[in-house]
Amino acid sequence: MHKTALKNGQLFLELYCKAPELRILDVGSYNVDGSLRDFKPESWEFIGADLEAGPGVDVLMEAPDRLPFADDDFDAVISSSTYERAAHFWMLLLETVRVTRPGGYIYINAPSNGAFRQFPLDYWRFYPDAGLAFVDWVRKNGQPLCLIESGIAGQDGEAWSDFIAVLQKSENPSSDKPFMTAAAGYEFRNIRRFGHDGLIDPAPETEDQARLRVLEAGIAERDACLLDLEQQLAAARSRLAHAERMLGSPRRLLTAAMKRLVPAPFRISARR
Repeated sequence: MHKTALKNGQLFLELYCKAPELRILDVGSYNVDGSLRDFKPESWEFIGADLEAGPGVDVLMEAPDRLPFADDDFDAVISSSTYERAAHFWMLLLETVRVTRPGGYIYINAPSNGAFRQFPLDYWRFYPDAGLAFVDWVRKNGQPLCLIESGIAGQDGEAWSDFIAVLQKSENPSSDKPFMTAAAGYEFRNIRRFGHDGLIDPAPETEDQARLRVLEAGIAERDACLLDLEQQLAAARSRLAHAERMLGSPRRLLTAAMKRLVPAPFRISARR
């Protein structure tokens, strides 16, 4: 799990999971370079589920889109750096909502852009409006769901732009939690928040595209400066050549006159 995914997940837990005793499910919990389990208090029951046994995995999933738990079993379900690797993530989403208790929260963190990275497979990237599609799909399948907030987190020096979504299993959300997209202390763009129409801090470019545009503008400015310097140098060379021609003419005239007037043994070069 990359650094920004850990940072975003920790913030979700701090803001949305404040009760001293909670039952939390981590879907895709195999510990690779860090786990959100590290941020839980001792009083929580934290269960990690994944397809392969290993560090951070408490329960094995028999299929990538089936969770071996009862309905309404968890206070919150988190999934970080997993949905991009789920071939049918929409089916996994339905399962995630099923095992979340009414009023409970679901947190999803997945790349919005970034390198192709097979571990073992890499299927999807999520754009800013993905959270709206999550809600629409779940409701069409007969379960309640609302989007509390979503956005694209800043890269913070890394290659990944994380899409995050906080959802609540409810027809009418009643969240009194502070929005993580507002409380983060670092950049989020293309933000959606419950109770607010449209996007907050809309940005049509990805962070990489914006950075590339700035670099291209800098290169264009440098090229213009180089062209101007080359033109100035060409003009200076032209002036120098003209000056040398002007200086060369009197020298040739003087040399020719001396050859006519002064015998060769007594001749002094005009260049001295």
